[in-house]
Amino acid sequence: MVRVVTDSTADIPADMIAALGITVIPSYVVFGSESYRDEVELTKQEFYEKLRSTRLIPTTAAPPPAVYDETYRKLAEETSEIVSIHLASRYSALYSSAVLAANNISEARIAVVDSEQVTMGYGWMVVAAAEAAQRGASVEQIVTLVEEMKPRSH
Repeated sequence: MVRVVTDSTADIPADMIAALGITVIPSYVVFGSESYRDEVELTKQEFYEKLRSTRLIPTTAAPPPAVYDETYRKLAEETSEIVSIHLASRYSALYSSAVLAANNISEARIAVVDSEQVTMGYGWMVVAAAEAAQRGASVEQIVTLVEEMKPRSH
């Protein structure tokens, strides 16, 4: 079965992630000099509390390609096909990190998709991809599905 990977900026609810078997790579949330792994070291609740209590405007940072590499290698022990869908490349280096790592993996075929969207705009693409994977869709079918969703997602 095809496995689906995304990053935490997709904002998919935890129960959906678990039910669909989606692998989520945490991005980094940065408040000034403090950096946190999203949803690991900083929950959404804590994020909003920090937002209210500081004048700092948070930014995000991509995990290094090594994090994607490790994730892909671990998944390659279970499957030979992975679809990895990420935040719009024009806003973040998340997509680039995923591409760099995917190019180093020979144990599985990995299709990395630039969602061209943010938050649940691409979260729904990830959900649809995972549902298609559960129905037995191929990498090509899943990538086509996601590409067809792009112009309809906002």
